[in-house]
Amino acid sequence: MATSAAIGHGSTFAVGDGGSPEVFTAFAEVVTITPPQLVRDTVDATHMASPEKWREFVPGLRDGGEVSLEMNFIPGGPGEDAILIAFQDETAGNWKITFPNAHSWTFAAFCTGFESEVPLDDKMSATATYKVTGKPACVAA
Repeated sequence: MATSAAIGHGSTFAVGDGGSPEVFTAFAEVVTITPPQLVRDTVDATHMASPEKWREFVPGLRDGGEVSLEMNFIPGGPGEDAILIAFQDETAGNWKITFPNAHSWTFAAFCTGFESEVPLDDKMSATATYKVTGKPACVAA
């Protein structure tokens, strides 16, 4: 059977404008995107009569995790500006990751970190991290 694997070239990370309908503007020169890392808590429900002394668990709350992106760092560029605005904002904004096949994730998140690297003999890069709040939406192409 032939593979359906694909490379990430053509994927985008975009910020929403908060309008209705919302318009998303893609960041320039993104190198790597880490989509929402979905996790669920486990709650220990073990009790004095749990069968054969085995622990029992029930599903707990879900968490949209974090999203991160690495980009070519352009000091004073629109990507840096958007990240710094998001970092200063006290509310979550809307974000969208679109893959080459048009499948996408949209989510509310706030910026929790921004760091840049300026090496002597390589390209400058920056990494931004966002905490997802609420349920992210996975939209089929």
